[in-house]
Amino acid sequence: MRLHPQLTARHVVSGIVSDDVIDVSGEPDMFETLAACDALITDYSAAMFDASFMRVPVFLFVYDLKEYIAERGQLMWENLKGLPFTVAENDDELLDVIENFDMNKYAYELERLFNDVELFEDGHAAERAINIIEEIIKHNAIRSNM
Repeated sequence: MRLHPQLTARHVVSGIVSDDVIDVSGEPDMFETLAACDALITDYSAAMFDASFMRVPVFLFVYDLKEYIAERGQLMWENLKGLPFTVAENDDELLDVIENFDMNKYAYELERLFNDVELFEDGHAAERAINIIEEIIKHNAIRSNM
């Protein structure tokens, strides 16, 4: 379990004491936490997309969707059901979507989303950036020696 970083920054604690739940709210790197997860249950957090890049199954638990929209306005994705993540509005629905999760369908829907938004994520972005920087440095070194 991880509280929103703004809550953690205000020293809000979950209060959960359980042998089955680990509170990782204080962990600074969400990606390390996601790497240790078999699945993510979240509400409206952008963490859903972070998890999807890592191909972690995402379940949206939006029990307060109407209230959330009334207080904060429309979500970036107006139709949550158009995303590849399963949507549950109560505990029974959440249990059902978890029990009936299909990883193959999820992977297919993720690729569809990534293609639709023209996402190119292959895990080599830093390597490409370094190569570009090295080429610029090399080019500038050659020019300065002329």
